[in-house]
Amino acid sequence: MTSSSLDPREMHRLGQGVQEAGKALAGCASQVRAILAAVQLSHPGVTAIDRAARWLTEQAPDLYRRRDLA
Repeated sequence: MTSSSLDPREMHRLGQGVQEAGKALAGCASQVRAILAAVQLSHPGVTAIDRAARWLTEQAPDLYRRRDLA
């Protein structure tokens, strides 16, 4: 049996936080995109926000796997 310094409860909280942050960031990108579209503008920064949101959301399963291994 191996010993892990990871606390499964804290890893779970981290996974949840990362997942929620990704969803919140995606929501912000949608809102900004809608505001800009209303005034017929766009900005590449919105795409960057979307990418960051996706990246965060994609990290959660890995964090949960690490939790399960702890």
